[in-house]
Amino acid sequence: MKPKSKGSKAVAKSDEKPTKQVEKKDRVKLSAKEFADKFRQGTIGRQTVDLIIQGKKTNDEILAEVKKTHKGASTTTACIAWYRSKARAAGVVA
Repeated sequence: MKPKSKGSKAVAKSDEKPTKQVEKKDRVKLSAKEFADKFRQGTIGRQTVDLIIQGKKTNDEILAEVKKTHKGASTTTACIAWYRSKARAAGVVA
């Protein structure tokens, strides 16, 4: 059996269709309660989403509050930003 050469690269077929991206108008808008209910009560995600929906805090402030409640959590501001992005995509926050 011959080993594969290290220099070979995969080439995409020209007849493959590009992936379809979801248009903003096609996204389903959720109410704040419907969006929050996607996350289990008492979790970091639910607390983060609830604070984002209240709209009073920055990512750093939310992170500080989450770490007070969930000691030893390895949550970062990037995690908070992920939840904020999901909320924005769901049409819950601007």
